[in-house]
Amino acid sequence: MIQSKMGKSKRKLRIERKGYHRRAYTRKDGVQVKATDVPSTSFTIKDRGALGRGKKVIKVKKGLLGKVGYSTSASAESRHRALSEAVEKYGHSRVWRMLHAQTIFRKRLPDHAKSAFQADRDWVKETYGGPKPTREAIRKALRTKRRKGLIS
Repeated sequence: MIQSKMGKSKRKLRIERKGYHRRAYTRKDGVQVKATDVPSTSFTIKDRGALGRGKKVIKVKKGLLGKVGYSTSASAESRHRALSEAVEKYGHSRVWRMLHAQTIFRKRLPDHAKSAFQADRDWVKETYGGPKPTREAIRKALRTKRRKGLIS
């Protein structure tokens, strides 16, 4: 059972585990462990977002690809036409990232849209090139190199 406590600065979750009966077993080193009743316990942890998920780090604006006529149910040829128009409008890096984000959102889903997004993402990379590194990624790489003493 999970209960949340809202505080001003931090949100904590109280985790309560049920007790159970553990059967006897033999450890790898040959020691025999007796059967016992494991008592119930409870403890608090820092809230990490929605249940079972971490903090959402990708922000997506809805409908940008749809405005240029992109649809995952369309044929590959018409999707590529729409993506070419999107590349002219938004740039190849941004379009690649849009498609990549949609692929990641559907990571655990076995739907046809995910395969269409993956195929189109790869097509954009082959046709126009991959994404350019973001300013944040460049800054992070420079900080790492400075810390390691590779540059001053």
